[in-house]
Amino acid sequence: MGSFILGVVFLLMFSGVYAQEKDKDSAPQKAGCCPYQMPEVPMTTGYNAPANIHVGDKGRVDVCVSASFLYWQPIQDNMGIALVQKESSVTTVPNSDLKNRFVQMHFDFVPGFKVGLGANLRKDNWESYVEYTRVHGTHKASSNGTSSSAPTIYVTERMQSIFPPEMGAAISSTSSTVTPAYETARATYRNNLDFIDAELARSYYAGKCLTFRTALGARSAWILQHFYRTYVVTNDPTTARQLDVNANSNSWGIGPRVGLDMNWLLGCGFRCFGSGYGDILYTWYKLHDKTSVTFFNPEFAEDRAGVDSNTFTTKDRQHSLKPHVDLELGFGWDTYFAKDKWHIDLSAAYGFQVFFNQNMFRHWDGLLPAWNTVPYGNLYVNGLTVTAKLDF
Repeated sequence: MGSFILGVVFLLMFSGVYAQEKDKDSAPQKAGCCPYQMPEVPMTTGYNAPANIHVGDKGRVDVCVSASFLYWQPIQDNMGIALVQKESSVTTVPNSDLKNRFVQMHFDFVPGFKVGLGANLRKDNWESYVEYTRVHGTHKASSNGTSSSAPTIYVTERMQSIFPPEMGAAISSTSSTVTPAYETARATYRNNLDFIDAELARSYYAGKCLTFRTALGARSAWILQHFYRTYVVTNDPTTARQLDVNANSNSWGIGPRVGLDMNWLLGCGFRCFGSGYGDILYTWYKLHDKTSVTFFNPEFAEDRAGVDSNTFTTKDRQHSLKPHVDLELGFGWDTYFAKDKWHIDLSAAYGFQVFFNQNMFRHWDGLLPAWNTVPYGNLYVNGLTVTAKLDF
């Protein structure tokens, strides 16, 4: 009997020691006790402390307005306007053995603006925000070739679909053939960007000096592009002419948009931040192209009648899904004033955006209109955004 009692006591003592050791293992460890720091159990499970801006009386819906100055540069793939041949070996057709060079479109930085309106809904600290963005600009490029005595510029698109050099011989015509080279090339590219973004978001602390703002919403985007090129050759009075290529691409898209803003609080109201947004838009395209040739010599133009077409036009409508990515890095400063009834936030950021496969201008490379390619290209946007935001 005594042995049984001693055995029970020993078992209870062993269980207590084991439970204490187990509690020690499961308890939060302090830094320095282990090579890693165990996370502490949160006081409120699954909830991050809100990091919204609160002004005025408690419980009142706060309103914010914002205005931004934009200085953005749009850059689009596959926008070369001409191929220039070296003066040392100018021929009637491009020579692939020469070190030719392309004339690319010159893209400038252009000003624009953003305006926004939002509110703190006081419902689990959710925020609503609507913003309109507008950046319109015109960009130009030109070339006079490399020779003053012979044409050295070749058109990069639609060159073969209208007045090819070998057309006269191909159809046994007695009319003079037309050399495809030109003396000057001029291009104007207009890019209009208009966006409306609407979102619901929540700001919260992810650390003592780190806040996140997750957002879910929608975007509507209007992107209008006009690409006009003019090529002129006058060295031969008989075949002197002007080639005009006029292309339009108008698109409208709508779709869901998600994003994350991160703020690293530096103290005294200063912070550095980064954001990443993405959207995918169901997009409608309306495309229209027109190419025309005007001969300066009326007699030659009359002689060419029936040999080639002087005007070539196409129209198209397309629907597709197009993704877009928007990244931004910057610095900001904010403060409360007027007894915490007002709050102002000033920031400056540099952003990078990609509109995938936005270039829908058609390129033609054959003797027949059906011989063409569509070298889709991305539209890139980068530039500075300076913002002032007021909460009241």
